[in-house]
Amino acid sequence: MWPTIIHLELPFWPHEFDIRSYGLMLMIGFLGGTWWAARRAQRVKANPELVVNCGFVALIAAIVGARLFYVIHYWDQHFAGRGFWAAVNITAGGMEFYGGFLGAVSALLVYLWWNKASWRLYLDIFAPSLAFGLAVTRVGCFLNGCCWGGVCPEHLPWAVHFPYGSAPFVRQWDERTVALPAEFIYVSRSGTQAWPINPAPDDPKYADALAGQARKFGRTPKELVAEASTMHSSSLHPAQLYASINAALLAFLLSVVFYRRKRQGIVLALFLTLYPIMRVFEEIIRMDNPHDTAGLTISQFVSVLIFVTGVSLFVILRRLPLRSPKAVPYVPPWEQEEAKKPEKPKERGKRR
Repeated sequence: MWPTIIHLELPFWPHEFDIRSYGLMLMIGFLGGTWWAARRAQRVKANPELVVNCGFVALIAAIVGARLFYVIHYWDQHFAGRGFWAAVNITAGGMEFYGGFLGAVSALLVYLWWNKASWRLYLDIFAPSLAFGLAVTRVGCFLNGCCWGGVCPEHLPWAVHFPYGSAPFVRQWDERTVALPAEFIYVSRSGTQAWPINPAPDDPKYADALAGQARKFGRTPKELVAEASTMHSSSLHPAQLYASINAALLAFLLSVVFYRRKRQGIVLALFLTLYPIMRVFEEIIRMDNPHDTAGLTISQFVSVLIFVTGVSLFVILRRLPLRSPKAVPYVPPWEQEEAKKPEKPKERGKRR
């Protein structure tokens, strides 16, 4: 795990500043995907400026949608009675891809309608970039330690272990699949609750509990921190990297299809049918999502709905013309101005 890429203490800023790995990967995926989409737009004579604007609209809508989806899904467990700030504080973690996807697509449809542009053309342009952005962002999930996979055999060369205090480690301790010495288990005064201590002596929120445990068992905080650094979860599948590889392959496939398609809208339909299949299998490997929606995880349930939407889109596209009437070649403003200028009369040669 590497949740914080860079830790900064600026002399002119009163607070410490961290660059989070997930946020960094999200921005790389967004900027790289938008640049790639703009290049595709230029090659098919679409408006690259509109693509860049769509990218920013999609980014904002995706963040709002991903957070809103997560808050609604886990309202009872994490947000009920905790106030407005807990719901909007995305720095504490908690975003769902499908919420971001639905938010981004909805915002793009509205924005393209407002600009009288072809949704079939521009969503085809964006589909490979969406898969690319997902591939990069899943690397951020791996660095952050979220979206982890299930237990796998120890001998697998790609098996991963997450450190003490990480979300996978705490989940395994809750399920009693990993054990802890008594000095690492903090018991409430009532004796009804117990949880692993956080070995962070520099954090005032946990320093007192850590110091108390050290005194109770005749240890020092530094000794507990050193011992905690040697503990880790059992062997797990790197589900985040599986998802990243799948999304990268999907991005490549969609890009190839984009330049060979005869019917506009087909690339979007292909994404809506292939990605849900991939996601259903990913959710089987992942162990962080509860099966709380009709016996499925929420992502599996939404995947079924989106797969049906993708198949329906294939049927609808067969009844539409190959090209959208709104998909006219984009002419830059300076070329339009040049076309409006009257042609200069040709000078006749002087007679001698």
